[in-house]
Amino acid sequence: MIGGAAVLMVVLTACGGGDDADAAKALSDEIMSQSDDSFQVDREQADCLGEGFVEELGVGQLQEYGLLTDDPEARARFDAVV
Repeated sequence: MIGGAAVLMVVLTACGGGDDADAAKALSDEIMSQSDDSFQVDREQADCLGEGFVEELGVGQLQEYGLLTDDPEARARFDAVV
């Protein structure tokens, strides 16, 4: 989980409006599902990270990395990189 947290911390500085709201929401929902005692995040932070991922990397790159499926509305998959 430390690797995933490190990736998320890098994106934290890139918060802003995303180009694809469905992809950003899927990422945000997945971030929230990963929140636990060792990695605590609230909805505002998760939304910011999801939007930052989409804005900085783009949906295509996130799909290539395996963080999103080809359907941007489908659930994001952080287990692919953790």
